[in-house]
Amino acid sequence: MKIAAITAAALLAATSVSANEIGATGITWGVESEAAFTINDAAGNSVEDFGVKITPEIGYTMFGIGLTADMDLPVYNNEEFKLDEAFDNTKINLGATYQLFGGLELFGETTWDVDASDTVSSKVGATFAF
Repeated sequence: MKIAAITAAALLAATSVSANEIGATGITWGVESEAAFTINDAAGNSVEDFGVKITPEIGYTMFGIGLTADMDLPVYNNEEFKLDEAFDNTKINLGATYQLFGGLELFGETTWDVDASDTVSSKVGATFAF
């Protein structure tokens, strides 16, 4: 019963990102919130992990290239309030996309660790959707 109640609360609390444009400047902003209950980890081990996070995002589009920056701010995790520690290990996600044609999109993304002054991970590629 505990899992069902937590799952229902997580589904009700979660929202989707909605980008709002600032005039005709090409600048967008938005905030995504997520509440989730993790049942299994990637290795298939049983875990009980409930967390809430907020992800503010800012973007800019010029010449068909979409640039974004966002970061995850933990609010609550496993019966502990975490918002006071949100900026202790700051990582900023940066991304760029370019719509080549039809459903083909080129992308690049990286994560910058502010405390270490170094990139954590980087990825470039292409996606095709039809």
